[in-house]
Amino acid sequence: AVTVDGIGNVGISTIPQTTLADFSTIEIGNVGMIMSEKADSQYNSMFISANAYYDGGWKRKTATVDGGSFMSLYQGGINFGTTPQGAADSAITWSTKMSVLNNGNVGIGTDSPSRLLEVVSTDASTNILGVFDSDSTINTQIAFSDANSTAGQYSTRIGSIGDGLGFWTNGSNERMRITSGGEVGIGTDTPRADAYTIGLTIGNTTTGGAQLVLQENTLAGGWRIFNNGYLGFIADNDERMRITSAGNVEIGPSANKIVINSQGSFQNSTLESHIINADGTGAYGSGDLLVQPRCSSVGSNNIVFGTSGGTNTTSERMRITSG
Repeated sequence: AVTVDGIGNVGISTIPQTTLADFSTIEIGNVGMIMSEKADSQYNSMFISANAYYDGGWKRKTATVDGGSFMSLYQGGINFGTTPQGAADSAITWSTKMSVLNNGNVGIGTDSPSRLLEVVSTDASTNILGVFDSDSTINTQIAFSDANSTAGQYSTRIGSIGDGLGFWTNGSNERMRITSGGEVGIGTDTPRADAYTIGLTIGNTTTGGAQLVLQENTLAGGWRIFNNGYLGFIADNDERMRITSAGNVEIGPSANKIVINSQGSFQNSTLESHIINADGTGAYGSGDLLVQPRCSSVGSNNIVFGTSGGTNTTSERMRITSG
């Protein structure tokens, strides 16, 4: 049966309850309703609802356990909302769940998104975004692309790897991984997980050693720590110190470096003398201390202590002989 009330509202298999004179309403069955403005206005609005009608305010038609829902076409946008269960004819306060503005912005949990997609949650116990794949052999990923990406490809991706998290750039090149145990690998997909590792592993899938770069706001210079069969320290593009796989420590340029070996003794690269420079130069000069453990001028196995009064000139101050 069809019923038309005094202001033109229509009820199909129901008596219309809406009393909003500016809108034409069709109420269908026990819960459905379509409502549209009769004349042009600044709102240009239309409503489709379930278990709701308008009589001085939004009200529930029945006390259904499913609550109510609505979709509104309003000022060129679209809003979706819900309301929980309540008594029949009780007042409704709609909760907006998703909005599409006339500029294309989409909001989930907000009716005023300021970005192309904005997700808002006020429930701390609810995950804001969940991405799942029913195929256990496939890693679930979110992919990103821009105008500079190859057609049909995503240049950047982030996604699951087992119970871990992976990061890819330039197609399928994995750059970083966080394992389920919390270990972080940069440049490697197998970060170490043992009692000696804090949780960060830096690798290199190409040639050369892995590096940790400490850079200021300029591209020149900077500090680098790298591993290439040994641990090296570079400052301003020059290697300053090296720790070898044997445990030796090498300090200074290779032509005149000082070596501290794993037994605690030290020598310079000539294996003849140990220089403690006051001025930081390779050659010894005024104010420097020279220790000569062996050389032709002092005899094998003797130790001579001297001081320098000028460039590469010394005066012997003490000697310890082998006998």
